[in-house]
Amino acid sequence: MASKGAPMELVASVVIPVRNGGNWIAGQLGALARQTFAGRFEVIVSDNGSTDDTVPMVVQWEHRFARLTVVDSSIRPGVSTARNVGARAAATAKLLFCDADDVAAPGWVEAMSAGLDRFDLVGGVLRTDVLNSERLRRWGEPDTHDRLPVALRYLPYAVGANIGVKTAVMNSLDGFDTAFVGGHEEVDFAWRAQQAGHTLGHIPDAIIDYRLRGDIRGLYRQRRASGRTSAQLQARYLATGAMPPFSVAHDVRILLEHLTEGRALLDARQRGAWIGGLGWA
Repeated sequence: MASKGAPMELVASVVIPVRNGGNWIAGQLGALARQTFAGRFEVIVSDNGSTDDTVPMVVQWEHRFARLTVVDSSIRPGVSTARNVGARAAATAKLLFCDADDVAAPGWVEAMSAGLDRFDLVGGVLRTDVLNSERLRRWGEPDTHDRLPVALRYLPYAVGANIGVKTAVMNSLDGFDTAFVGGHEEVDFAWRAQQAGHTLGHIPDAIIDYRLRGDIRGLYRQRRASGRTSAQLQARYLATGAMPPFSVAHDVRILLEHLTEGRALLDARQRGAWIGGLGWA
């Protein structure tokens, strides 16, 4: 499925990995249709095995873009597979990744595209005060607008919900590693890029309104998966001697300290943050 448009006129490719995103993706497509970017860009929706109305919903937006394509990435579950398959369908030298349940600010494509004129890999800002209640924001991590996050005291990275990369760099790194299931695939990707000599830049004007998990069970599962892949990331890079060593005693102490703060369960304002921290630990 593709609308008319000359491939050589396109400047950037926006890739949206999705699985059962029918409730949200119209909001993201609407935001992308309202971009202030003066150039032409394509949108690639990489469907990772949706069983809801995601694809029919996307088809309705075809006329709003220079090119809108749906690709089937159901060969293997996971966001890394979806991003990789979507990237392979791109017709431009710039890849911009966002998620189906978030909302890009009007200048997002313009800021990310300009960033890739200066850097090989870029990351923008995730803003949580638009799509989330104050209670959910207390459960999550605070917004960071002035810098990219640093993982495990080693190197910065761009969050997968707001990341851009030159297509040539994506190909040279063989894309995102599908061995990471549940998180940290973008950290591994950014670290491999920097280790290979590619530049990573922070683009503060590239803003995505980010949707936090809205229920405690979902938050716990998300944080538990992220904790597991964090350990996976540590194992990989500690083995190379590239990153600072970690102490098992330190990790055990953090877990015990968290358990002693169990009184937070009695406070609805802190309950989600505590359960999320437990999942990670």
